Order: sequence, then structure tokens, then C-alpha cells
Amino acid sequence: MDNCYAPVLQVRFQEAICYQLWMGPRFANKSNDNIYEVKKLAYSGDVTVGSRKRMRRSINLLLQLSPERIIYNPVSNSHHPFTVSFITLTVSDVTIRDHRQVMAKCLAPFLQWLRGKGVKHYIWKAELQKRSQIHYHITTNKFIHYAEIKKVWNKYQKSAGYLDNYARENKHFNANSTDVHAVKNIRDIEAYLVKYMVKQASAGEQEKAAKKFWEAGLQYVPETTHEKIDGKVWDCSSSLSRPLFTTFIGYEIAQIIDDAVQQGTEIKDLEQCSIIKKAGIELLDAYSITEYTNFIHELNTQKNERNAKNLQQIIPVSVISETGENGGQDKSNETARCAVRGDDWVQGALSFER
Repeated sequence: MDNCYAPVLQVRFQEAICYQLWMGPRFANKSNDNIYEVKKLAYSGDVTVGSRKRMRRSINLLLQLSPERIIYNPVSNSHHPFTVSFITLTVSDVTIRDHRQVMAKCLAPFLQWLRGKGVKHYIWKAELQKRSQIHYHITTNKFIHYAEIKKVWNKYQKSAGYLDNYARENKHFNANSTDVHAVKNIRDIEAYLVKYMVKQASAGEQEKAAKKFWEAGLQYVPETTHEKIDGKVWDCSSSLSRPLFTTFIGYEIAQIIDDAVQQGTEIKDLEQCSIIKKAGIELLDAYSITEYTNFIHELNTQKNERNAKNLQQIIPVSVISETGENGGQDKSNETARCAVRGDDWVQGALSFER
């Protein structure tokens, strides 16, 4: 059954994942007769293991869409390099506000305003301050001046009544409720973003930490607040939530790994895959670079709608047959065209890659 596996190269921001993908028949799980009657669970208020994994994927995709570029700041009348920016939005009211109400009255219209400003790719995450007031972190690759962000966020706060107490005390509504800064001089931007956005410890991590403290005779106090967020903890634009990583089928994995070793590239071998510590696009041939570029272009040009259709990302690579004749090449191209049409085996691979 070895011929039912296909070599795969998965492109990520600063690395590539190599593994073998099962292309044979798939069998449904018959142990659960009500498999199609499973109800969607309500939001737990925690950053679950699955949420952390999806958030990391969204961050990686965001960075693939965000090459460093020089932008012009009309306020400072200067040019400077820009990749992504971090936006923090806080609630200025001394009264602890309902989390769902804050999202409906402030965050939702603010994100709608961002989209109106041309922001196509973003990730947001909710957190609780020590006083239990909710606040939000947003990461995007679109430059917007901090003064405009502050003005709009305070407009929604004022409309919701969250600035009434502030205005009575300070005689104005211009609360210092936002913070905006761009990435500068960060060597591993992906690790920084993950730490910034996915910093809540999971239940498993807290359990391991508690065990270590207990063995040392110490009491473990979690870093995160004991309270939970009532509602959704994080989300992202449809451009980052629907797609999968760009994955190419048909590469000679062994040859790619050997070439990486000869070049001195760091490689981490795991049980089911190998991780090449090198930007995935640097390992592609000319044909595959074109396909990858087209995929990035589709993400940048699609409308930012929550019901956006999933993009095709698994791309079989044309491989010359063993005979090396033109007939073999044509047959490979025919296989590639069939795959792009979305035949059953590719659809199975899409569901596997999710």
C-alpha cells in the first residue's frame, strides 16, 4: 500500500513541512450513528488547543501576505519600512461592561470600519485586564495612523455610553483608549506575533506547570485571570480563516532534504514529517512559484466576506515519467489539470489538510 502515499511539500512563512500524504480510500467512522447530528458547541471563553493551532496558521498566512515594504506617512511626511501593526483597543469605562455588548457595540462596527478602509487581512483577540474589563488586540498588514484609530474607537465608545464617566471627570471624550505600534527590528517576526497573540496558557500547559511547582514544594498561580470571556475569544478575516497552507504534491522530498543539508539549512525530523527551517517559497521550482504567487494574489484580491469559498491550494506538481519522453510529460500535465478541476482524490486531500 506504499503507492497510496504521495510526497508533499507544505509552504509556510519561514519554513517548509515535508511529509507523506495518504491518497488511498478513506473509511467513515461507524462507531457513532449520530455523526451528522453533532451540535456546535457554544464559545467556552478559553483559547483552546484547536484555537491556538488555527490562530498560529492565520498568523503564518498573514505574514506570507505581508512582505516588508516602504510606506508613506502623510502625518509625519516621511517614508519608513512596514510589515504589520499591532492595535490595542481598551474600554475606558470604570464600570465593567458585558463582553458581548462591547463586541456588538464597539468591536464589530470598528472591524467593519477597518474593512471599509481597505483592510483585507487581520486577526483579533480578546483578553481581560486585571480589573476584568475586556480589551482587544488586532494585527493587520494595513497601515492606518494611530490618531484615526483612536478617533474612530472613541466614537463607538461614546455611542455605547462607555465614555460618560470619563467625560464627566475629564470634560472631554478623547480618552487614551488605543495603542498602535509597528514591527521594527524583530528578527523572528512570526515568533513575536505568536507570543503577542497566543500568549494565554492552555489547560495542558497550566497542568504541567502546576505539577512542576508541586514537585518543588511550591504553589502554582496561573498567569492568566481566573475569569473567562463571555463570547468569542478571537477571529480573523475570511482571507485568513478559510484557506489552508499552500501544499504541493509530487515533490521529491528526499532530494529536497538532501539539498537543504548540503546548504547547511537546519532540519528538524519529527515522527511524521520533517521541518526545513527555510522559507518554503525558496524550495519551489519556477512552475510552483507561479502557482504560489497566483494563490497569494487570490487572497489579496478576494472580497473580505465571511462566506467566502475555500480556495484551491493543493497543487500536484508535474513530474516527468520514468521514460523521460514527451508522452510522459503530457500525461503528468493532464494529471495536474484533472487535480485543479477538483477530482475526488484532491477533495480528500483538501479535507485531510484542514
